[in-house]
Amino acid sequence: MKKIILILILGIIVIFILGLVGYNFLISNKSDTSLVSGSKIIDKQTTGIEQVSFLLYSLNAHKLHKVPFSNNNPRIEIAIGEEFYISEVIENRIITTLGRAENKDISIILFREEFLKILNSENLKQAV
Repeated sequence: MKKIILILILGIIVIFILGLVGYNFLISNKSDTSLVSGSKIIDKQTTGIEQVSFLLYSLNAHKLHKVPFSNNNPRIEIAIGEEFYISEVIENRIITTLGRAENKDISIILFREEFLKILNSENLKQAV
């Protein structure tokens, strides 16, 4: 009887782990770049919320996900000169606002000129 209970418990644990792995690969890695692609034109001569989001999408930051067993979304703080932006990845969408981030996971610090140079490069990933 103890062996049957042990086998059932181990089976439940294995199913749970497979479910987490399946969620990570099938659900959370879907790509959504609609906020910065298609008909939307990004002004690449200025800095702002749209430009920060565009850069992060180009770097595939929207694929970041929560740590298992956590409710905390990935948070990125981007400093461009004296301006600070907070980007949070929520269900493969990047939400960017002005301000400083508490409990940030990633911090990116750039001079304004560097940011614009990267933004205007032909290959953003290579420019970073």
